[in-house]
Amino acid sequence: LEIRLGNLCNLGCIMCGALLSSTIAAEVAHNRDKFAQIDIHEIAMPSPWWKDPQHWHRALDLASQARYLHLSGGEPFMHPGIKQLLQVLHPECSLSASTNLTLLDDEIIGLLMDQEPNTRLVWSVEGIGAHDEYVRWPTRWADIEHTLSRLQGMQIQAHHVLQHTSVFALPALLDWTHQHRIPIGFGRVYDRSVDGSPMLTLNSVSPTDYDRFSAWLSTYQGSHRDAISGWARDYSFDRTAHDRFRRYVNTLDSIRGTDFAATFAVNWHE
Repeated sequence: LEIRLGNLCNLGCIMCGALLSSTIAAEVAHNRDKFAQIDIHEIAMPSPWWKDPQHWHRALDLASQARYLHLSGGEPFMHPGIKQLLQVLHPECSLSASTNLTLLDDEIIGLLMDQEPNTRLVWSVEGIGAHDEYVRWPTRWADIEHTLSRLQGMQIQAHHVLQHTSVFALPALLDWTHQHRIPIGFGRVYDRSVDGSPMLTLNSVSPTDYDRFSAWLSTYQGSHRDAISGWARDYSFDRTAHDRFRRYVNTLDSIRGTDFAATFAVNWHE
């Protein structure tokens, strides 16, 4: 059983959209003119299904009977009913959740521990330190590390979305997850994420930045070499996507006070 708890999310990841993040929905609504200049527009959001008592009680009933349950969002631990839902789970339920790890308070951690050893958290992470803080804005890396220290013994799997910023973030991320013995899996960014264009894909990376990444990859002998090489070999530079990506992150920087070029030390002189 999977329960999707709507688009409530405290982060505005650059590869995400309003349908999966209430933070992005609010950001676009509050900055209509800036986003309109890059053809990103406010969208009508569906009414949250869980606000209907009948639907919510049905979800609780299903959850209480489940032996395998996956929670997703948005950020499932931002949902106002998440503690109630965790409290009704069967002791033998195998629970997994896709999460950014930023909202796990003591009570939630206790409820998750109650399901041990049947709890697995799938941690969405796009880099280490400033890299993750930029892509998964406004997360704080120090908070992530603190949460991980409180989850000792729980099954945690990192999940990384292969996208433009991965060419900068992967070397440090793979080293860090290896050192901390956290397994990591990969997905690929949707070709039409955010605005219907391929601006977030590998093909929007400049040739110079790709060559630097390729040089690192040629020396990487870790267990994820085949998965990453399979992604990297599909590279074909798309100038239009590249230019659109630059306009997109420049717009985000103007709103959020971030600095893509400084964070990732980009080479954009082509």
